[in-house]
Amino acid sequence: MNVALLAKEGPPAIVFLFAIVIVIVVVIVSIRQSRAHKATLRNVARKCGGTFVDGGAFSTPHLELRFGARSARVEFWSGSKNSSQYTKVTVDVGGASPGILHILEDGFGQSFLKLFGAQDLEIGDAQFDHDYVIKATPPTLARWLFRPERRLEGIRVVRRLGNYLNPTFDLDARTVTVMVRQYFREEIDILTLIECARDFTTFVLEAAAPSGIILEDVKVASGGECPVCGTAMNHEAVRCESCRTPHHPECWQYMGRCSTYACKGTRSVA
Repeated sequence: MNVALLAKEGPPAIVFLFAIVIVIVVVIVSIRQSRAHKATLRNVARKCGGTFVDGGAFSTPHLELRFGARSARVEFWSGSKNSSQYTKVTVDVGGASPGILHILEDGFGQSFLKLFGAQDLEIGDAQFDHDYVIKATPPTLARWLFRPERRLEGIRVVRRLGNYLNPTFDLDARTVTVMVRQYFREEIDILTLIECARDFTTFVLEAAAPSGIILEDVKVASGGECPVCGTAMNHEAVRCESCRTPHHPECWQYMGRCSTYACKGTRSVA
């Protein structure tokens, strides 16, 4: 390309040339980052005895792992206009859940959970209760899981992700999900998240159901209630583009995707 000729043609031609150069540089950097990330994931899979799954040209790569007899999946999302980036581990608990539980940092959760009158349960540790928002169905489940003889272990597991951006711990009838709102590229960060998800799964599943809790009453809210926070829907609800499940807009933003088990929807519609 003749630069002198471009200069004679004026600023638009020069701007166009620089735009092409920038695009080429961005593409090269993106390809290198993708290759490096995939190499990191292969190393993590090898260390964890799992499987690396290349997403190909149209989807992101992920890891398939085993936590004992339970299958787990590590997923990465770089973010979009409608949802924030995240790295998360989802564990299939196959109906073994003792109930429904959501744990998130106070500053992240207050903005929408309390807006709809959702719970902020306490487990009996003043500092932990101050730092985290806890929601459970039935409500007694939170105190049972974090009863005095188990409390320190549960707090240790949750606080292990305290240095990352907006960590959340979710348990429903079918899955345990541990997520941070960052796109992890470093091996140490991915391994830390995996270990934390494994330990949290063990923590919530090894507790027998307390007397007085009827697990058949524990279900994801249906009808006019949001499946994330369990409170009433309103006219501003959004639906998953894939399965049409309604969510509060704030709850969709919190999850970063559809909360329905096995649905991979990441786009919402009004």
